[in-house]
Amino acid sequence: MIRKIGFKNIRVFKELHEFEIKPLTVLTGANNSGKSTIYKMFKLLNSNFKSDNNKPNLESLKFENEIVSKIGEFESNLNRSTKSDAMTFSFEYDSEYGIPLGIELTYGKKINNIEITSAKFFHDKKLLFSFNYQPIQEYVAQKNIEGDYSRSNELIASLNRNGQKSNFSTIHNYLISIRDSGMLQNKIFILDTKLEKKEALTKEELVFVNELKNKGIIFNRNKVHDIMDKKIENTPPEWQDALIDPSDFFYNIWNENTNQREPFNINQKKFTEVFFDHYSEDLLFNLPITNLVLGDPDILNTSITDLEIQEIKSVLIAENIFTKADFVKAQLEFENYFVIKFLTFLNNNYKNFEDFNFVTARSIFDLKINTEFENVKSLFTKVYKTPLATLMFKELCETIIKKEIGHLSPLEVDIFKGKIKVSEVTTIDPDLKECGIYDGKSLFEIYFESIKTVFENVFTDSYSEISNFMNKINFNLQDRLFTRNFIFSEEKNSNNPFLLFGTKSLDNDLKEETLHFINKWLKNFKIGQELITKPIKVQYDIIGVTIFIKDFQGNEIQLNDNGLGINKIIQTIITLAFTEKDSILLFEEPESNLHPSLQSKLAELFCDAFLKFGCYFLIETHSEYLIRKIQYLIASKKGIVSGNVAVYYLYDPNFIPEGEEQVYKLDIRNDGFMNNDFGEGFFDEASNLSLGLINLN
Repeated sequence: MIRKIGFKNIRVFKELHEFEIKPLTVLTGANNSGKSTIYKMFKLLNSNFKSDNNKPNLESLKFENEIVSKIGEFESNLNRSTKSDAMTFSFEYDSEYGIPLGIELTYGKKINNIEITSAKFFHDKKLLFSFNYQPIQEYVAQKNIEGDYSRSNELIASLNRNGQKSNFSTIHNYLISIRDSGMLQNKIFILDTKLEKKEALTKEELVFVNELKNKGIIFNRNKVHDIMDKKIENTPPEWQDALIDPSDFFYNIWNENTNQREPFNINQKKFTEVFFDHYSEDLLFNLPITNLVLGDPDILNTSITDLEIQEIKSVLIAENIFTKADFVKAQLEFENYFVIKFLTFLNNNYKNFEDFNFVTARSIFDLKINTEFENVKSLFTKVYKTPLATLMFKELCETIIKKEIGHLSPLEVDIFKGKIKVSEVTTIDPDLKECGIYDGKSLFEIYFESIKTVFENVFTDSYSEISNFMNKINFNLQDRLFTRNFIFSEEKNSNNPFLLFGTKSLDNDLKEETLHFINKWLKNFKIGQELITKPIKVQYDIIGVTIFIKDFQGNEIQLNDNGLGINKIIQTIITLAFTEKDSILLFEEPESNLHPSLQSKLAELFCDAFLKFGCYFLIETHSEYLIRKIQYLIASKKGIVSGNVAVYYLYDPNFIPEGEEQVYKLDIRNDGFMNNDFGEGFFDEASNLSLGLINLN
């Protein structure tokens, strides 16, 4: 899921400002500070990037009439204090391996269209790689390509080579992060298995358990299995095999900070066990020579009789490698060079990255590695000729360590040399056989394909994450307010929550937990006992519904007899009751028309909906009572925790107090108190007025 979203050169946001997406994300602060800008940009992105097939068109932004009527034209949404004619959106998300990745998409006006001009991919805030985009007409003119492209709307993406070499260490670090994340998951998995079997833990394992506990990570089988029971209960039997991950049954890890189950990635477990070195935190490849030099015995400081190992040792000494630390440094240099040549290979085999658009960018990784890797080998041997590098490359292609060393069995030697296919072996771990990664491939091909897969996921993850995120956004709470008592069936496409409730009620299709949630909160807000639905009929046809509130005296009250604020609450309660898991609901000043005590109770409603249905909230508010109640709920430890909440205070960029930032996050501790203060005129306004009144008298 998207973890952060950011905006740059958009209305009041001159520089890039990012906002975490938490179960409760609260935006507050001065007027004209950008809160409504965020809401409007969600409108724009949702209308453009929402997709049914996880392949949104990221190449352009369309400002169609409906969007223009709500947010204005493209130019009116640019920041007024810069000369830039482009706007940038950033997204941060977790890759398949649980590693945070970021993407920045920049759009500018090209002729009559708003089109993408650049896309940048980041890991740990450092650039992995970036692409620049231009209309095909500009591209063919620069390249002197013949042909008539005047009617084409195609965009051409080119790898931005400026500073590209400086990104190689970032790419290497990203691969190391995947390795480390996988190793940590494996370590936790082993502990979880031992605890499940009630086996005794070592002293080191007990220390590790306490370290995890301090980070909010605990082993809690009951909580995890309660969630699994509900998931199975709500999944039709015929879909359970497809929709329920078997790993959910044996990974009992709970995150107290987010009050959610920690996910387990079975593919990452296999990936880490197969590919990555376990002798050094800095190294990526688990080469046979790595096992030899960094393992036991220490061949660099031990007398060796084996002639083949003596030959290896002489190469190491000639390269001034006398210690294991020297070797790690040399292999690290080689691994960075491997990444460079990997990207060079992709450049040379895909027209220098200059003939694909953003939608088809993933196809650059659909290369026939099995037939091309010999070409890459020649790059190493021609350009990187030091004896040790040549030896390391040889180690990538085959193993030279004998059985007597004890690091590899004869069977593993033959597999690495590609002499035996895993499908022909019965003693190999079935998980590895299922992966198919060893099937007739050399060690070099295995590593090369693993990196290919990682980079392919950088693209595919960004597509699916942005699409999924936009598909989950719900705006209807802000777009309409119902004060009528009659709702007709032709309004079905309008996402009218009253119509949804009414039709399901008449069809006896309301889930017990849905009805319980609605009635519970009607009573908590002192609105009534329940909602009553009656059909609107013409002869024998039902053409709509009418909804009444059964008050505490048993009277049936029409909706339009209520005040504006009460109907807003009813609408919100119904909408939340039907919200799907991970949906993101946007509220623009939900406290309007409500008494302070009801504003406070809204916080309880939102927290309860998150805990019951797993929905997320982005709330723009000026309500002190709503925020104070969230603090109270965190301190009372009734389900919502500080890790579930992000509160941002925004200043009008023209009136930022000295020493303050335009946007800053307010951190709420587990005891409910904040580590920093609100801006002036918020919580302190009532106290200031009281003090002023005293002074006047």
